[in-house]
Amino acid sequence: MNNWEQFVQTDSTKRYVLPKGWDSKEVVANKLGCSDDQVRKILSPAIKDGTIETSAFPVWDKMTKRVNRTTAYRRVPPAVAKAPGKALPLVKVKK
Repeated sequence: MNNWEQFVQTDSTKRYVLPKGWDSKEVVANKLGCSDDQVRKILSPAIKDGTIETSAFPVWDKMTKRVNRTTAYRRVPPAVAKAPGKALPLVKVKK
């Protein structure tokens, strides 16, 4: 491996990581004791009511030496989570 390849790999390892507080789909599947394909189905009620947030991030894969899009999940703090069934109050705008 030449110096440039080594630089790219070490830089990518630092740059392309999951943000703090997020767990990859594989980690969540392991914690739930299910397959990767079932994670979304199991968490869908919590995702719909806003207590679990999902997003995709670019993450460096050491095995393939490429950046892959990884689906990740995190719990939303209670103060930020949407209250189910509550709408925002309507405000009348004067013309």
